[in-house]
Amino acid sequence: MYEKRHLLEIADLLGVMQYSNTRYLTENDLKRMISNDCKLDDSGIRIAIQNAELDLNETDRQNLIEDFMAVRKEQQLEKPRIIASKTSSKNEGVTATSSNNEEVTASAIASNDYQTLMLVGQINSFLGWLMVIGCGLGILYGAGTGQGSVIIGAALLLPISLLVVASGQVVSCFVSTTRNGKQTNILLQNILDKMEAAG
Repeated sequence: MYEKRHLLEIADLLGVMQYSNTRYLTENDLKRMISNDCKLDDSGIRIAIQNAELDLNETDRQNLIEDFMAVRKEQQLEKPRIIASKTSSKNEGVTATSSNNEEVTASAIASNDYQTLMLVGQINSFLGWLMVIGCGLGILYGAGTGQGSVIIGAALLLPISLLVVASGQVVSCFVSTTRNGKQTNILLQNILDKMEAAG
């Protein structure tokens, strides 16, 4: 089982925590501090620990690596929460709507795209439903007057009318999906920019 001294050796190897007082720190605290200060990515830390001259057997060395990876994952999950908390506390009482600014901006940008295509989809759906209603009325009229040709014509037009409705809905669905994707990309980019600025 690895000990505190092994963690200090790794800190020294990675060149972190050089001026920290580690006497009262727990092993978990040390792992968090090393992970936070280290500029290497996950694979870099794995390689560094794997190649470090530590008096550990292979199992303990792997346990140490896995513990470091778990700590790093925890820290990565905590960062967005910390950034969001800092942002809201800075702006509290000054700009009540600023916490939603990114979302509003992203929504506004996304909603301005594909307006013509969305309108075409809505017009298609509207005309399609008018055709469906017309076919239904034609079938009723043909049945009431006994004109079989009107019934057959309306029945043949009914599937085409439904296809027109479906085509309009497909266009609207495509536009909505594209807008949502663009909005999500903008929000994710904003979060990544804040994480880089905070890090």
